[in-house]
Amino acid sequence: MKKFQQNIRRGSFAIGMLAICAGIPGHGQENTLYWTNNRSPETRNMQQRENWSDSAVSTDFAVAGPTADSNLVFNANARNTTDQTPTLAGGDRAYRSMTFLSSGITNIHRAPTGNTSAENTLTLTHGITVESGAGNVTFGGSDQRIFVIADQDMSITNNSASTLRFNNQLRAGGANNTTTTVTLDGSGSGATILNVTTDQSSGRQLALTIDRPNGRVDITGAGSYTGDTLIQSGQLRLMDGGSLTGTNVTVGANGSLVNRGTITDGNLHFTSTSQLAVNPNLTLLVNGSGTV
Repeated sequence: MKKFQQNIRRGSFAIGMLAICAGIPGHGQENTLYWTNNRSPETRNMQQRENWSDSAVSTDFAVAGPTADSNLVFNANARNTTDQTPTLAGGDRAYRSMTFLSSGITNIHRAPTGNTSAENTLTLTHGITVESGAGNVTFGGSDQRIFVIADQDMSITNNSASTLRFNNQLRAGGANNTTTTVTLDGSGSGATILNVTTDQSSGRQLALTIDRPNGRVDITGAGSYTGDTLIQSGQLRLMDGGSLTGTNVTVGANGSLVNRGTITDGNLHFTSTSQLAVNPNLTLLVNGSGTV
């Protein structure tokens, strides 16, 4: 009888621990966290659970900090109207997605203190969304270098009138010898601005699809990715100093390409109603066998 009671107690303890663990986010369990920055405004550490809430209407600490399965929301109920600078706390990070609601400016930094020689990666699987009414959102900077990695096909969506800017690199991730397509879409009129866009090693190609019926995408730096570029709707602008090298560009019926930079080693194809604008002071070079 005593042994039986001990077994019952052990079983109850195990069930209780399973129930507790089931409530803690972990690998394979999708969860959503809302940024509060209650605990460490001096470091703005995105890895600390005390800076997150599990509820959009609460400032209670989250049960656990973010993992690769976390959808991160800045902020709960868009209650933040001031500028904010969450940081990766100087480490490589992986999350599921990031959504921005705050009407204040949000700058995602690598670390609390700038360092021009340091860099970290931010890997996402389900994209980035800037919702209507949100303020400007910026990833990285000259002394806050963040390389954003798309680990699978995903969207970067700007539904706002504000600017979504990537100051450093947007890279392909995923399995070796595969192409990862990033769709730059959204209903807002705000610009999505890319600097360097690139493949990764081991045959991981980046491809871009532009679908911004009311907005545009600007490339300000070196576009060395080799996957295809489809301008389905909206405008793709190569800014002064911007370039595309090695990608095949197709401009759809509702799309347009404005070139103030350089296009080399690729194919350009335009439908009958597509638009091409070329700054006469700069160069358009098409070395492939496509049509212009």
